[in-house]
Amino acid sequence: MGGDRHLFLRTNLRYGEDDPLQWPQPFLASYAHLACIPRGVTSSRDPANIMWWFPERTNFVEDNGVLGGVGGIHYSYLNQLKSLSYELIVRAQLEKFKNTIPAIQMCMRLKHLLHRLEFISTSFSNA
Repeated sequence: MGGDRHLFLRTNLRYGEDDPLQWPQPFLASYAHLACIPRGVTSSRDPANIMWWFPERTNFVEDNGVLGGVGGIHYSYLNQLKSLSYELIVRAQLEKFKNTIPAIQMCMRLKHLLHRLEFISTSFSNA
């Protein structure tokens, strides 16, 4: 904000604090403020801390199926994400928001994302 920004790929495969690949945000011109992402919280005890979580190999659980290296996010992290997400979905369904199209769209996307994280297996790549 207020100047040129240059992105450089770092050794941890991130681009910095405002990494557009790690924290993708939908942009709606009429709701431009939705794309604002605050910096991470300072306390590891803050439940919102999971928003800045960068998965590591230890957070990945293999399915132990036919294909090796295929699995998903550890259930404890998934449950933490679900808990915070459902709080947000409940708030978005309050009377003042329930007919707001961006709120409806965001809730639907969030529900689809949580479903995919829970049921679709993938490989963990730490390049």
